[in-house]
Amino acid sequence: MARKPELAVARAVAAGTLAALCLEAVAGGLAPVLGLPRLDYVQLIGTLAAAGFSMPASRPWLIPGLGFFIAGGIGWALTYAAHLHDRLLGPGWLQGLAFGGFGVFLMTSLVFFPALGVVHPEVRANHMPAPGLFGIGLSGSRVVLVNFVGHCVFGLIVGVLYRRRFVF
Repeated sequence: MARKPELAVARAVAAGTLAALCLEAVAGGLAPVLGLPRLDYVQLIGTLAAAGFSMPASRPWLIPGLGFFIAGGIGWALTYAAHLHDRLLGPGWLQGLAFGGFGVFLMTSLVFFPALGVVHPEVRANHMPAPGLFGIGLSGSRVVLVNFVGHCVFGLIVGVLYRRRFVF
């Protein structure tokens, strides 16, 4: 009987954290520099999470948004580590690219963005457009490219960091 490899939780947590921060940097920071729409996941999640809370910061959504966003990145990395890294073919970078560029991108596009249109208080108050499928409602069809590239970067980082064994 083949022995199932152990789950390296600390490595998955580190990979998910770094990958989530890089995703935010690409979609929220690099995309506008390249002439593409800005897609700030931390702000989207944070304004949802901080709704109704009185916080003393000028951006009350920042800490809850960052916390939930990183937690989501860790959750995706743990999913990859527990169920996919030893089942997908190819090197870690290719596995991660397939995972992020296909799986996580589609879940974000087909589940997360449409759900935001239903539950987000800024959408319900008509202060923000409903993202809709693929997030097109946020800033047009080019936001799909930003979301896709960002999730490809996310997957690449998770695939490379989870696959590689580092000695500390």
